[in-house]
Amino acid sequence: MQHLYLALALFLLLNLGAGMWRVLRGPTAADRMLAEVAGSAALRDVAPGFFRPNPRRIG
Repeated sequence: MQHLYLALALFLLLNLGAGMWRVLRGPTAADRMLAEVAGSAALRDVAPGFFRPNPRRIG
């Protein structure tokens, strides 16, 4: 089990390093497109929680 935790920690550390590298390089067109797609997907997933139908409405 300890090897699994070590592998997961290494994976997260590599992801953090890759993310910092992307931040230092600056946003590219692909980064902007990915942010737009991820933002619209998050809004699509969250929106039903905010726009619930009225429970008193029948029919």
